[in-house]
Amino acid sequence: MKRVKQKRARKLGDGYPVPRVFRRKAHGKKSARLLIKCGDCDEKFEIYYGPDSEDLEIAGVLASVENWRKILLPLLKKPARQEMEYRPFDEYLAERAKRDR
Repeated sequence: MKRVKQKRARKLGDGYPVPRVFRRKAHGKKSARLLIKCGDCDEKFEIYYGPDSEDLEIAGVLASVENWRKILLPLLKKPARQEMEYRPFDEYLAERAKRDR
């Protein structure tokens, strides 16, 4: 049995492994494709796209770019800042008076 040299997983500052991305141009009847592999294991999925970039097939699911945008963009946006809950002003003044003693 042939031994395979294992690559070390690269990690960024956040501690997650860096995904590996491979691109293939369209040729003949084969569509252009992005192959995305996990940074520390052999899991992978493929994204196929047409020459007009009007539709995408991600992991076997075909949909328009607009549909994918509606699905994926909320996941990629930063969460909104949570609104702070303020306590009544009288409680704040009473607590501050206790601290100042």
